[in-house]
Amino acid sequence: MGMGMKPGVVSGLPPVPFIRLGEVKNVRSYRDALRQLASRDARGNTALAVYDNGGNVWLQVFGQPASTAAPKPLIYDHRVGRVAPPRAANGTPIRPGTAPFGNAIEPKIMDLIAMVTGQRFRAKRANAGGPDLVAREMELEGETLSPVVDKIVQDGRRYLQAWRATPATLRSGKAARTKKLNELALRALNVLQGRGLSDYEIRILIGTFYGLEGVVRPDRTPKALQAFRAAAAHQLGLTRP
Repeated sequence: MGMGMKPGVVSGLPPVPFIRLGEVKNVRSYRDALRQLASRDARGNTALAVYDNGGNVWLQVFGQPASTAAPKPLIYDHRVGRVAPPRAANGTPIRPGTAPFGNAIEPKIMDLIAMVTGQRFRAKRANAGGPDLVAREMELEGETLSPVVDKIVQDGRRYLQAWRATPATLRSGKAARTKKLNELALRALNVLQGRGLSDYEIRILIGTFYGLEGVVRPDRTPKALQAFRAAAAHQLGLTRP
């Protein structure tokens, strides 16, 4: 399977529609996964994340059907990134196609999907029953943001509201917003590399930046945002075996 891409999120992805629930499966089980997903009683968008033995990940999102008898239409279909294939405690690669491989790689893929979508999903063991991806509220009881991170998030939400209300029609306006996005990402990167961030704070910031990037649509991802995502992916274990 393909191993050319470094672990992390594919750059320049279009925004992902909101996902209500979904499944994470090996690409070899694609047809079975589609049937399983179709059997779920879910209102709203559903998703299927499939991975190969090299850790490459593709995401498909299915929208609302035109009628109760119609199938759900495919509204998003992209390769979204790659996670490092898992290794055992002694450093040897875990054999693909085995239960230990799936149990070890699926939590990494769920973190990758959270990064791509900017959503939070209910925690779930890889071998537990029920859907693999279930959307939940971003704020969780007992998990709070530090004041410095909360300020970054609040500034980001303020930008998001203003930019949605007044779209940039000139290149100069788009460039100014890209600069603001880069500055905000640099603040987050400095905190991450300084005092550090919790995994919860990282995921909140990831969602904030994906929302902003979807509105700004920069010609290329700002450098500070690229660096923050790389550092965040490393802390979340997406780039480690």
